[in-house]
Amino acid sequence: MEILLIIRQMKICLVYLLWVSTHHTHPHTQLLANWWKGGEKVIVEIIKLLLALAILTIAFKI
Repeated sequence: MEILLIIRQMKICLVYLLWVSTHHTHPHTQLLANWWKGGEKVIVEIIKLLLALAILTIAFKI
């Protein structure tokens, strides 16, 4: 159950990143957009980071 919640949170994060990268109004979002254009390598890094956070969250809840 916890894992499903974490997956949902990860999806929300990815959707947010995609949304941010398409609305270049803020300097930070512009930076993110350029970073996003880096392609799959960046997406893989984001997923790894989110997975690490998810694992830490589970570890602290147990």
